[in-house]
Amino acid sequence: MAGGKWKAQTGVIQSGTTPHTVLQIVAPAQQGLKISEWSISFQGTTNTASPVEVSVLRQTNAGVMGTATSTITKDGSDWPEVIQTTIQDGGTGYSTEPTAGAILYTELIHPQQGFCYQHPWGAETKVAGGGRLGIRITAAANVPLVARFIGEE
Repeated sequence: MAGGKWKAQTGVIQSGTTPHTVLQIVAPAQQGLKISEWSISFQGTTNTASPVEVSVLRQTNAGVMGTATSTITKDGSDWPEVIQTTIQDGGTGYSTEPTAGAILYTELIHPQQGFCYQHPWGAETKVAGGGRLGIRITAAANVPLVARFIGEE
């Protein structure tokens, strides 16, 4: 890991009402990643709405994605190397959901709020070379959202 920082973020997408992945990152084949932050925010309008279940989990394949809405960008212009991390995007819905592996975190988040988890320094989530990490949600009602990972190669 050379310390090249990046941000992977969706555009504004709809949650839908079935469990599905909204963002997945894929580590380069021979290089691990450190994830320092993940976040999700919702744009709900009903204060009595049920919380959205949000999980960060390891996934074992890409599934079959819909039309991409995510971007991955360098975090800092002084880093000349090309970002090797890639993203898979459930922006318009996966026709086949990625296979779930170990669930690392699960939060219940009100659909009028957001949640940001910043790992303590030295305790970042690690993704092995070729590994995948996804944000999967289960919502009772459709609500707009944005999801993000921040990490380094």
